[in-house]
Amino acid sequence: MQLYFVRLPAANIQIFRFQIHRLEEFHLSFSFSFHHVILDGWSVATLLTQLLQRYIYYIEAKSIPPLTVPAIPYSDFIAQEQSAIANFS
Repeated sequence: MQLYFVRLPAANIQIFRFQIHRLEEFHLSFSFSFHHVILDGWSVATLLTQLLQRYIYYIEAKSIPPLTVPAIPYSDFIAQEQSAIANFS
């Protein structure tokens, strides 16, 4: 089997897309598509929860809370996860 690779310019690659479709005057449809490499199921749930919570704050004219920064760097989180997996076996 022969494999072929084509290098695509990074500017042409869409890794995610949000769209809002107006169905009727007061009815909208929201769609979100993404490349599987950037998000897993947990991340999708977290992202959409935060996005929709901020939207609700916006439409209710409440002050939007600042985004939080994780308590530890992502690299430390991965190290902790790998350690937990190694200790579980």
